[in-house]
Parts: sequence; structure tokens; C-alpha cells
Amino acid sequence: MVRLDPKDEFTHVNLGDALASKGDVDGAITEYREALRLDPNYEFAHVNLGAALASKGDVDGAITEYREALRLDPNNEFAHFNLGHALENRGDLDGAITEYREALRLKPNLAAAHFNLGRALGKKGDWDGEIAEYREALRLNPNDGAAHNNLGVALQHQGDRRGALEEFRTACMLDPKDTKCKQNYERLLQQVNR
Repeated sequence: MVRLDPKDEFTHVNLGDALASKGDVDGAITEYREALRLDPNYEFAHVNLGAALASKGDVDGAITEYREALRLDPNNEFAHFNLGHALENRGDLDGAITEYREALRLKPNLAAAHFNLGRALGKKGDWDGEIAEYREALRLNPNDGAAHNNLGVALQHQGDRRGALEEFRTACMLDPKDTKCKQNYERLLQQVNR
């Protein structure tokens, strides 16, 4: 039988991660907070607590935790990425874009950051920037159906119907249960065939 040391912050973070993976977010939050009680400077406990709070809808609490992690280590690309996502959810697109770009400066091959940056740029109407970021995300992860679908939407905004159809078709092949890509594909196909 394995004995866990209740005075070890790593034990609490690992237990929090296990609970979060099983869907017990409240239990995970309790464990992350205990880890931080033992070591307030444990940056990954702040990042993980932020993610757990965000999953419960506490975006402001998540932002506070991500910022604390970044105070402790400004080069934590995951804290920048997660902070960007939280800021985007709060409607602060400029702040989100800044954080996604900082995450990518630290880790250029982070496909999810390219995806999220593309989405945020698209929300601001920067279609060219959005398309470039989705293409980079797909270069890094060509089997990302959501990135193909979103690239299709961006191409459609730019008037590239043929390119959009191809992206929607690819997205549907990668994730046949995704109804969004099917709807996008069928709607655009009807427009093209008129």
C-alpha cells in the first residue's frame, strides 16, 4: 500500500490532478488549495487551480491564479495560454491575443495556442491573421477537425468558397459526428450550386 505524505505539496497537486481527471473538480480545487497552503509559490498548483476554477465558471478566480503563476514564473507558457483563454472568455480579446502570442513566443509549436489565437483574431475581424494561425495549427496538428472547420469559416469570410468546402469536407472526415462541419459544408454547397 502506498502512503501519501499529507505535508507534501506535490502529493496534493497529483491528487488534485487525479480527481480532476475523474470529474471531481471540487475535490481537485480542495487539493490544489492545500498544496498552495503548504507552498504558496508552487506555480503549477496556481495554474492547475486556475484551470479547475475556470471549468467551474469562475473566470475571475482563474485569471487571478494564472497571473499569480506568471508572477512566479513569467516564462510559463501554459499560464500564458490559459490566461489568454480566460481573458477571451471574459471578452478581453486584446488581452487574450497578447497572452496567446506570449505563449507562442515561449513555445512556438503549441498548436492549441495557434488555434486560439486564430479564433481571437477572427473575432476581431482579422481574417488574414485568423487564416494564418489556423494554417499553422494544422501544420502542427493536421488531424484537428475543429481547426479545419474554423479555417473553412475564415476562408468563406474571405470569399474562398472552394477552399472553405475543402476544409469543411476534411473536418467532417476527421470527425464524422461533428454536426457543425456538416451544416457548414451543406449550407455552403447549396450556395455554390445555386
